[in-house]
Amino acid sequence: MIKHFFTVLLFFIFLNSVFSQDKKFLSPNLTISADYIPGQQFADFKEKYSTARANAIFNFPLLSRRFALTNSLEYKTMVILANAHAGYGLPNFSFIDEQHQLVNGNAGMSFIYSSGSKNTLVANATVGVAEDLETIKSFQLRFGGLFILKHKFNGDFSGLIGAHYSYVYGRGLPLPVLGAIIRAGDKAKFKIILPVNISYMRKLNQWDMLMIFIAPEGGQNNFCNCGDTVFAGRPDVVRFRSKAFKAGASYKIGVNDRIHVTPELGFLTRRNISFSDAGLTAKDSFIKEDLKGIVYAKVSMRILFGDLRFKRTGDNFLLNDERLDDYDLDEVTKL
Repeated sequence: MIKHFFTVLLFFIFLNSVFSQDKKFLSPNLTISADYIPGQQFADFKEKYSTARANAIFNFPLLSRRFALTNSLEYKTMVILANAHAGYGLPNFSFIDEQHQLVNGNAGMSFIYSSGSKNTLVANATVGVAEDLETIKSFQLRFGGLFILKHKFNGDFSGLIGAHYSYVYGRGLPLPVLGAIIRAGDKAKFKIILPVNISYMRKLNQWDMLMIFIAPEGGQNNFCNCGDTVFAGRPDVVRFRSKAFKAGASYKIGVNDRIHVTPELGFLTRRNISFSDAGLTAKDSFIKEDLKGIVYAKVSMRILFGDLRFKRTGDNFLLNDERLDDYDLDEVTKL
């Protein structure tokens, strides 16, 4: 799988060199983050659960082409991205004897096309793993992806429709995408995606941006049954699932043209963890417990690479413009 991915990557790097005269306006970028959720009791008994996580996401624009300006003053744009993600987690369960280490990784390709006036298409496909460090040798591949069409009805309102396959609710689910982007001033907008994904973004200057949000938070990992008493009689590999909703705020700080630092603080509610010996998409679980709400903290840093002479700042995107910039890269990684 890795060999085939790099073969495709080299092909598109060559393709990218052919279009080098188009002056790439999207930069390769690396985002690293760390977050911590303190220990909190379960709702029905006195055991606790906490976790610390670190993640890295790399986006490389293989093709970043802006076509010539049309007579109607439209910039048609096409982007092909290579995406890679790696994650490491240290969950702590007071009722499990062993310290487990969770590892996640995926690689994929993304396609973004803008008509320059009304429509933007975003598509993404990934393949990856989500394992315990003890189960990584017998990893199980899992797939994800999304397809979104954004249509601008006017300068203040755009609609979103599509679908994506995600583990954000603790198991593999195909989910519809239905939402809207609503302009809320010269430098601000709302993004609403059903059922529960709401964000308010306000650009404060060329680099800094405030975001207030409500969104789902969760995932699923294969989990080693390393002889823990609580897993007696269960298979050698079970599945650990978590799901919650988070409400919080983040503030992106532009240190300079290349480095952006974003602290985030929020509250997790409607939390639940479970263990299952069923499939990736099954509801069944042999342990399922609710957790009390808790405050969490996160910090991330984005680093832009390459030539930044043609990079746009994102001001027009926040004004509901259809032309693409670095903020559009988040669509394929943070939906």
